[in-house]
Amino acid sequence: MRLAALITLLAGCGADDTGFVDVSPDAPTITDGHAWCATSGESSNVTSWYVELTGDDPQGVDTLERMGGLLAVYTAESHNEVFREDLLVCSAEGACVGSFTEEASGVLCANPQNYTLEATLYDQDQNASRPYTLPID
Repeated sequence: MRLAALITLLAGCGADDTGFVDVSPDAPTITDGHAWCATSGESSNVTSWYVELTGDDPQGVDTLERMGGLLAVYTAESHNEVFREDLLVCSAEGACVGSFTEEASGVLCANPQNYTLEATLYDQDQNASRPYTLPID
């Protein structure tokens, strides 16, 4: 009896038949975005990843959480998590940005094809968007 209840409970949660995890109809969306890597300054020689994206929310774009959007990096081949931080910052107009250094993350710019970057935004009610795979320029 307990097993049947657990299976029923689990069947109601999780991924739909497209492979996406169920999200609230009130959840924000990411409409566009991209990532790139660059070395800044001749003297500091710090290599960083940069992310820009555009978000929206059914309750109004101004209800996007201003700080704390999630950025996760996975290996492209096996989808093992390499880096995960709440580092995206969004304006009241839905423009969101973030960056992290190659040194702190272990995500090497020399081989961008080895990684998949995914962003997730939250609104003020803590509804989460579907993860958005960022194309790497």
